[in-house]
Amino acid sequence: MRFANPMRTDRRLRPWVMVVAAAALIGAVAAILLSGSIASKRAYQSSRVEGRASAALHAALLRSELQKFRLIPLALADDPQTRQVLDSPDREAVVTFDRRLERLNDRIHSAALYLLDSQGTTIAASNWNQPLSFVGSNYGFRSYFQDALASGNGEQFALGTVSRLPGLYIARRVETGRSTGVVVLKVEFDQLENEWRQSGSPAFVTDSRGVVLITSRPGWRFLTNRFIDSEERAQLRKSLDFGQAPLTPLPIARTNRPGIVTIAGSRDEAANEYVETLLPTTTPGWTLHLLTPVTGVKQAAYSARIVTAVILLLAALLVGMFVRRRMRRAQAAARAEANRAQLEAEVEARTLDLRQANRKLKQEMHDRRASEAKLEQARDQLVQANKLASLGQITAGVAHEINQPVAAIRSYADNGRILIEKARNADAADNLSRIVAMTERIDAIISELRGFARKARGTLGPLRIGDAIDGATLLLRDRIERRGVAVTVAGDMDAMVIGERVRLEQVLVNLIVNALDAMQDAADPRITLTVAARGKRVDVDIADNGPGLTEEAAASLFQPFQTSKEQGLGLGLTLSRDIMRDLGGDLSRVAVADGACFRMTLKSA
Repeated sequence: MRFANPMRTDRRLRPWVMVVAAAALIGAVAAILLSGSIASKRAYQSSRVEGRASAALHAALLRSELQKFRLIPLALADDPQTRQVLDSPDREAVVTFDRRLERLNDRIHSAALYLLDSQGTTIAASNWNQPLSFVGSNYGFRSYFQDALASGNGEQFALGTVSRLPGLYIARRVETGRSTGVVVLKVEFDQLENEWRQSGSPAFVTDSRGVVLITSRPGWRFLTNRFIDSEERAQLRKSLDFGQAPLTPLPIARTNRPGIVTIAGSRDEAANEYVETLLPTTTPGWTLHLLTPVTGVKQAAYSARIVTAVILLLAALLVGMFVRRRMRRAQAAARAEANRAQLEAEVEARTLDLRQANRKLKQEMHDRRASEAKLEQARDQLVQANKLASLGQITAGVAHEINQPVAAIRSYADNGRILIEKARNADAADNLSRIVAMTERIDAIISELRGFARKARGTLGPLRIGDAIDGATLLLRDRIERRGVAVTVAGDMDAMVIGERVRLEQVLVNLIVNALDAMQDAADPRITLTVAARGKRVDVDIADNGPGLTEEAAASLFQPFQTSKEQGLGLGLTLSRDIMRDLGGDLSRVAVADGACFRMTLKSA
């Protein structure tokens, strides 16, 4: 009897096994590298999504800042006092206009407001009484002046020739029929740049020539995002827009990844790569650049490779066990044909090998479970890191409308302290309840402002008009009592209207405050609020017995910047009417014989 040689079988199988093992090893290495590459791409994509969201918020802040200031030159260009100073610039009129520009400049927090004649010489300025006053300086060479004279509007970002501070000049042409001039507002972006700086991501705005104008890194101002040759650099300096700035390229280098850049000399050791996001702005030629740090790429690639390696290892173990068992069965069959005795010995030997293999397998399984536990812990840490990274999102700041409820909270707190001192605990508890209501109102204002950042409006719905009137009179109760004014509320206080309580209270407070100011010298001051339901609308009349309005004041009542108060900005009634129209109603003046009367018109619910 001839016996098969198992060693010869192993030698025949060995080349095939080596080829398969080599191919499997190459495939495993490729899979591990590919998984790391895919994880890196996802991490980069996540940073790009974060960068687009953050850039949109930065652009919204810039747009809001510019929209706020562009209305001022437009309003001043149509202002009668501006036209009067331009036509007849006598000393008394100019000084009065200087002081008005100074007050307005302080309130809107702009850098400067000034009026130029047709030759570009400054007639009046908000900094008229300062050492670096613009009065008498000629800016006829400036592009914003020339553009405004030619087309009616002009904007230019430049370095101030007097202040030496950079800013955006917004110009509007003024025509009186006899004279032509230009009113100019200068905006400096220090506060906006500081808000950008707090986000931790470098941000800057370039013009159409590639020059950096606004930046969260002051050292980058007037650098360029492209190479500018000496001839073009000389032309830019000749324009006097950028002074003696070097106009050299930014320290930003491109990488072989699209949209990924590095910053030379970056102090951020946690991220040496940045996703560059570009967004156009509302100003023609301006582009917003945001550099978002790329984080978690190495960790994501490392974790993905570890997971892939573990999976491949498990697969290799299973395949190895399968192949090994088949080989053992083949060897056992060959030995059975040769000799049963030898077969018994081989079986016993193989049984011993199997026991050792089982022990080894148990150890491998134990090691695998330990690896899986470590992998799970690494996954949890990665999830937590992503959660912490998401907290770096920038939120929009709270607007100045919150000042009124904060002032009311302070007033209620002061009144509460006085009531406690007088042992009027019930009234003090009521004041504390009002404070809670005011905090809820603050929350409503913050929600409304966030909705505005998303270009949304507050939700309108049915409400009882008496609730809004009670809230407004409650806010002004202390002031009313100190003035000794008798406030009477009449009519259908249960009438339901379509509106929003916070904004309705804002209008009511504005109108009641105007009435209180108008009756400072009245012997028996009275305010009457009358509610009348008229079909599909509800009218609320706010009347006082003050001196009333002159014909001149009544004619310009709802025009911006028209006010009889020394400290007034002249926007209260204009804003109140805009709020009422936004709610689907209107605000108008009602002619009465004694005092003044304003009517709020609302839709019935």
